[in-house]
Amino acid sequence: MKSYNLIYGLLIFAAITPLQSQSNIDYFPHKTGDMWEYLYAAPPQFDTMQIFTIYDSVDISGNIYLIQTQRYINPITPVTFYFDTMNYRIDNLNQVWGRVFEEEDAIAYKLNGQQGDKWIVENHGSDYIMARIRTIGETQIFGNSYLYMNTYYYLSPDTSDTLGYFDIYSTKLAKGLGLFWKGGGESSGEIYLKGAVINGVLYGDTTQIITSVFDEDEFTISNDYKISQNYPNPFNPNTNIDFEITEQSVVSLKIFDISGKLIETVVENKYYPVGKYTLRWTPGKENISSGVYFYQFTINNKYLFTKAMLYLK
Repeated sequence: MKSYNLIYGLLIFAAITPLQSQSNIDYFPHKTGDMWEYLYAAPPQFDTMQIFTIYDSVDISGNIYLIQTQRYINPITPVTFYFDTMNYRIDNLNQVWGRVFEEEDAIAYKLNGQQGDKWIVENHGSDYIMARIRTIGETQIFGNSYLYMNTYYYLSPDTSDTLGYFDIYSTKLAKGLGLFWKGGGESSGEIYLKGAVINGVLYGDTTQIITSVFDEDEFTISNDYKISQNYPNPFNPNTNIDFEITEQSVVSLKIFDISGKLIETVVENKYYPVGKYTLRWTPGKENISSGVYFYQFTINNKYLFTKAMLYLK
């Protein structure tokens, strides 16, 4: 398999120092429009994985409900838009309830927990799947310091056991960023945070999306076509997308939301001579909300190229 380089950005537009004035709920950002992009590594396989928060609400008791979707995009297949959906509830104790293993409503995280705290995730026959906060400390991410919580999940016949006999996997949450690493134990691979957009703030890099394991330059889909990241990004009220073709081509450009719904066809089957072009998209045909959207080029009904962008009202 041909190797390729992964680009890790260090561009940060944070309004506050990461260690300042954050409550424990910030270990698990939960606002609609938040997104995370990860490198998934299970050698010899490498992928890019994305997670999006597509819904959040609060009930009269203060419980927070959110829905997240995730997908792998190596290569991206925007026509089908297959997502795995996760439902979470954060209670008044900052306990995050959701699907863990086979249990649909288990405590996945205790955001107010202390180092050494443990709890039962689910019964597993005569054994228990347990969770334990292994470490709470400080780490460097994207050149800044963050408080983090390392929770690991293990199988044990005894709920008082702090180690168990089977280490399943571990997670690391950074306060203000959320999940930045998952793996270890018997997990099939590891994920590493490449970038995130949280409350409209860009951390790291979410623009260098891998379109194929064979591409060394994710901006080039062949020797004849080049597509650039939209600019500005995030954007409001409009954004520009540059593309270059070195042979005459028929081009289509479509905009999708994160559920796969077609929002707008900007250009459809339009003939372009050789040259460089800029297309502008101004949301407005539908009353769309702030969040992550995808622009998809189809060239000569053969090449597909899709990138993410962030619209902020």
